[in-house]
Amino acid sequence: VKDAISRSYGMVILDSFDRKNKDWSEATSPPDNIDLQRVAELRQEFIRRGEMNPTTPVYVLGISNGGGFASLFDSQTQQSLGVPVAAAALYVSSGNASVIENTTTPTIFLLAENDSIKTNLNTTALLAFNRLFSRGIPTQYWVNPASPVYPERFWRVEGLSQRDSEAIYTALKSAGLLDENDFQRENPSLSGWEAVIPAEYGSFMFAIQEQLVVAYADHQFMSDFNH
Repeated sequence: VKDAISRSYGMVILDSFDRKNKDWSEATSPPDNIDLQRVAELRQEFIRRGEMNPTTPVYVLGISNGGGFASLFDSQTQQSLGVPVAAAALYVSSGNASVIENTTTPTIFLLAENDSIKTNLNTTALLAFNRLFSRGIPTQYWVNPASPVYPERFWRVEGLSQRDSEAIYTALKSAGLLDENDFQRENPSLSGWEAVIPAEYGSFMFAIQEQLVVAYADHQFMSDFNH
């Protein structure tokens, strides 16, 4: 997101209408999908304000369930809503299967090698990619591999310095949670890493977890394929 902003894209970041389950509606018919309707209305509001015009290209990005929602913007939905979508990026998502069969929206699939949230997700996404590719729709399929937890890994967390990152790394390494090449030995959801983090970093536990999940290549938003 920061990378897109640095390249002069306008970013609109939404929550789903459903705040109880925090899921995006995957109804394929716009009249039945409050989230599709809200995106369309928000675009119209920006046009009314003069902050964009009807020809400004729109790109959609979603992660997990949000990726399924982002895939709904096929040509029929775009026409129904009056929202042209130039391309879609689906993170750790295979998209909506019924829409993928007919969509002409250029789509990139960005997966995680060790995704543990949904069985066979990467295989399903590969099938979706192949369906698009066989119909000549611009598409790409990338699987993010696991990466080492290097000493500077946590420096990217706002509020943590290089010294802080090195201290967190040292705690993980000393506890035997990293192998000789600094890859995590276990999925961070099971490894109990929280117990070895120095107390002064207690308020950063969620951010540290995010970095560990990305490094393990599990179900998480990653920045490896921005370009």
